[in-house]
This record gives sequence, C-alpha cells and structure tokens, in this order.
Amino acid sequence: MSRQAAQLAELLLEQVRSAGVVKLEELSREPRGALQADSSIQVTWVPAERLPPACSIAATYDSSTSPASIAVAEDASFGRRRFSLLHEYGHHLCNQVFAVLEELFAHRRAAELEEKVCDAFASRVLVPEAARELAFSDGVTARAVVDLMEACSASAQAVAVAAAESMSEPGYVVLLNPAGAAEFAARSGGVFPARRGAPQAGLLKRAAAGAVVRGVAHLDLGGGSTTRELNIESAVAQTCVVAVMVDGPAPWMQFSAGRTAYSAPNDGWCDNCTAAFTTYQAACDSCGDLKCPTCGACGCGCKAIAGERRCTGCFIVQPPRAYESATASRCRDCD
Repeated sequence: MSRQAAQLAELLLEQVRSAGVVKLEELSREPRGALQADSSIQVTWVPAERLPPACSIAATYDSSTSPASIAVAEDASFGRRRFSLLHEYGHHLCNQVFAVLEELFAHRRAAELEEKVCDAFASRVLVPEAARELAFSDGVTARAVVDLMEACSASAQAVAVAAAESMSEPGYVVLLNPAGAAEFAARSGGVFPARRGAPQAGLLKRAAAGAVVRGVAHLDLGGGSTTRELNIESAVAQTCVVAVMVDGPAPWMQFSAGRTAYSAPNDGWCDNCTAAFTTYQAACDSCGDLKCPTCGACGCGCKAIAGERRCTGCFIVQPPRAYESATASRCRDCD
C-alpha cells in the first residue's frame, strides 16, 4: 500500500468523524446498519452474477442514482460483504472530500490510486491501528496474519490490507483458494496488481493445497505476467491460505536459508511531483528513466496511453487492448 493512499484514507476517516452522520464504531461493527443513518447512500443486496466476475470486491458503487447506491453480492461471505461495502462507501466519501479529489485529479493513474485508498479506508475501519501494531510487532509473517484473522471480526481481505500496510519491504499478502488461485492480493510498495483468480504454480500451488511453505517463488499476476522471485511464507487460515511475499529480507529469514541477494532499490527524482523517491520497479523501457511510484510519470513526453479509459465495471483505467472495441465502456474482464 502506498503512503499516499494511506494518507488519503485517513482523510476519509476524518470526514466520517467530523460529519457525525455515521458512527465510526458502528461502521466497524455492522457497516450496513450504520449506513442507514446516511441518507446520501442506499445499500442493496444483489445476486453475484450482476457484479464483475474478475473483481476482488464483491460490490459496486453508482453515483449516478439519487441517492447514490451500493450493490453488494448477497452470496459473498459475511466478512467479504463487510469489506466490500466499506470499500464502496470509500468511493462515496472520495467525492465529498475536496483534498482527496484534488490528489486524484492530479494523479496519472487516478482510478488505481482511488482503489488503493478505498481498500485502505475499509481496512482501517475494520482493523484499528492498535490491533495492527500488536499483531505485527515482530514483523508481518503469514502466521501473524492468520492469528489476526482469528482474533478479530474483520474479513480476510481487510486483514490482508492491514498486513500489507505494515510491511517494511515491497511485496504482497495473498489469499489463496483451494484451487490454487489468488483470490485477493494486498500490495506493499509500488508493485503491480494481481488479477483476482490468477492461477498459481510451484510453491504457491502447494501452499494453496494446505502445505506450510517457506522459500522463493513468483506470483502470477494474470495475463501472462509474473513478479520477480520473492521470499514466501504461507499459513493456513479457516477460510483460505495466506501467503506473505516479500522482495527483500523477510521477518522469517532468520529461521530460513531463503535468498542471499535481493533487488536493491533505486533512487530517483520526479519532475511531475518535484520530489525524490525510492523504487524497486524497473526503468521505463522507452526512455530509460525510473517511474515515480506516486504519479507513475517517467521521462516520456506522453503521460498516458492514447485511448485508455476507465472501465465502468471495475473502475480501473485500462489500455485500449483491454476493450472489445473503441466504443466499449466495459473491459473484457468485466463483460
């Protein structure tokens, strides 16, 4: 999770506190009941087939209705419904906080940043800071993530996001299903997103089958893309398998041989943000400059891909090749 997303999520929390319409404690305990106090939003339960199948969030937000509406998959698990509802409420709050809108408007990948902000908001509501600090006082390990899942009422997704935000190195906290696919992948640092349902192989597939593993593995991001080798540790939870993947020294490394060499971070300067940054991402293939982890800019004159647009299904800015035609409003994954 990026520092910028975490900061903007805090602004959304402050909006809830200062507005006084919804009680934050009630929102944490029972989101649907708490949101009945907010007349600007309406929540409905819908069949799962009405939602984008490849989306890790089991809900959608529609600001074009009056009041604005959130549709939540009725057959999703209790925890996933709560996390998804709060995530979509985060989208609603983004439209009410001018400082957040300013940051999103100025960001090259505004839709992607907004998704991170809403994930962070939902996680902060469900997993308070004190619980995070206690759970990950010795670092983010797979066992620590599972222990936090069992100790609190938050969904696995909310705990995964909290864990990723607590990591000191770039990487992922992945929730694997029994079929060996990534159901959800919370991110730490400027790593690339993983598509929901992306099938895994090797150690991750063994982990999904219930084996507790430690070693080195790639994460399949979907669409033929994979990460570099990452340190991995897994643990079995009641509803899923948790895999913590780290690009760098991991908390469990003192107990495991693991890797002996890591990718060193690179220091750069962003003219767009007028700020220095550190990134683990490779340089741009076109211009050779490092990409800023905050705004995504590099040395290329073109700041965006011609024809890219936000999908009305998953709300992610997608390149032209992700759509069936030049006039399509939903990407192939959502159709």
